[in-house]
Amino acid sequence: MNDALGWLLAVHLAATAVMWTLIAFVQAVHYPMFALVQPDRYREFQTFHMNRITWIVLPALASEGLIAGWFVWSHDGLCPTLANVGGGLYLVNFALTFLGAVPLHERLAAGFAERTLQQLLRVNLARCVVQTGRLIVAVMLVAVGRA
Repeated sequence: MNDALGWLLAVHLAATAVMWTLIAFVQAVHYPMFALVQPDRYREFQTFHMNRITWIVLPALASEGLIAGWFVWSHDGLCPTLANVGGGLYLVNFALTFLGAVPLHERLAAGFAERTLQQLLRVNLARCVVQTGRLIVAVMLVAVGRA
């Protein structure tokens, strides 16, 4: 394995692990706290959350996606099956995020609704499952992913 590939694999694994940690944290701790915010402060809270979380999530999400895309496109000496599965799972999570979670956050920005929060928790649980698969693939790519 060349040095560049080893570096890409390490950055990819780190970004994937950061995303898994963030998704699991918001599922277990952060999203359930939404119901505890005082109604008169909820809009302010949700806007604060959306503005701040973006700066944490976006670098890891972008790094993960760019490198996973590179692995799918080039395979760069990797097992094509692992690269393609990882890329496909990334696309699933991207869709769950931008077609599921983001619109639900936008609805919550207008005011708290328990039903919307429960929908967000279900979408995020799916993201947790998919991201767990991504993390397994990222570890496999590092461990045994060469073609």
